[in-house]
Amino acid sequence: MAPDGRQSPTNGLYIANLHDSTVSIAVTDAGDARRDWPERSDWNPSGDRIACSSFGDIILCDPDGGNPFRIACCENGRCSHLEWSPDGRDILYDFISSESPRLAHVGILHASDGALDEIFAASFQNSYLLSWAGEGTRVAYLIENRGYDNGFVVDLERPSRSRPSIMISYILFFVLPAGCIAWWHMRSENDQETAKEEVR
Repeated sequence: MAPDGRQSPTNGLYIANLHDSTVSIAVTDAGDARRDWPERSDWNPSGDRIACSSFGDIILCDPDGGNPFRIACCENGRCSHLEWSPDGRDILYDFISSESPRLAHVGILHASDGALDEIFAASFQNSYLLSWAGEGTRVAYLIENRGYDNGFVVDLERPSRSRPSIMISYILFFVLPAGCIAWWHMRSENDQETAKEEVR
């Protein structure tokens, strides 16, 4: 990834042929060349597709730039990690939004249909490491903060329990108290009506 012209504000994806030392540009207008961090790119394991980031999107294309497929990942964001899975089916990505420069959004892009699954978002202060683990069945994430480090391992084959736990928390902390308050209020009104009738 490099500027696609001497005075160009945008990057391009260049392919270097190691056999004849030629360099050709495969994708133009791929990212902002004025940003501090370069855009990312990665070959798939079979070597017939390339993933590169551009203005918060991920572009999949052939080595010559053909058959481009652009997927919107993070609006006003920049990609800090892009890595194909060992089986070549998924892409591990990490986007940092300009609105939240200390919050990294980690997700999986399915190369076959462009579907996105955000795994989690985590804050960091200094740096981080992100990679596939367990032959592509897990994602390992290490965050370096001031004075302490945080590590995550996400098992992609284990069903997510986040939604049931969110629903249980919602019921315990919102629905149940609201029901108790409504029941107490109705009972108080009934007691007042009973007291009025007894007075009459």
